[in-house]
Amino acid sequence: MKEIPKEIINEIEIVSKVLCYKYGCEYLYEDLLQEGVIGYLQALKTFKKGKGSIKTWTSLGIRNQIQKFINKNIYQTQRINEDFFIIKENYFCKELKKSINNLTSLEIKVLKYKIINNLSFKKIANKLKIDYRKVNFIYFNTLKKLRKELGVSI
Repeated sequence: MKEIPKEIINEIEIVSKVLCYKYGCEYLYEDLLQEGVIGYLQALKTFKKGKGSIKTWTSLGIRNQIQKFINKNIYQTQRINEDFFIIKENYFCKELKKSINNLTSLEIKVLKYKIINNLSFKKIANKLKIDYRKVNFIYFNTLKKLRKELGVSI
């Protein structure tokens, strides 16, 4: 078998580096180089004289093979990671709901006004007709309680 020309190897390296950077898959760089060589060899097998430039044909073969590999491996990994994240998020939300159900109505109101409505402690105190220092105390103690129940440390 003939050796792969240096310009083709350079092209495979460039395409692999660009796509690694684009998709954030630097850990697959060597695999992409291999896929580029496979694409080149397949393009040589399928090239028909008189149907265009062999350089263009092999370039397309290289790019297509590398892109196929990325689509198969990168996107599949992303989907698995997204599914795992959704499962973790759903579990966390269920646990958070359980923990919130254990809070007093005052603690829930303080959290709601502070987190959802983004009110200051003084405005919350005015709405609830209590001292703003007590609102501050309730807010931070409630967060502490939730963190403890959920096993979250900050």
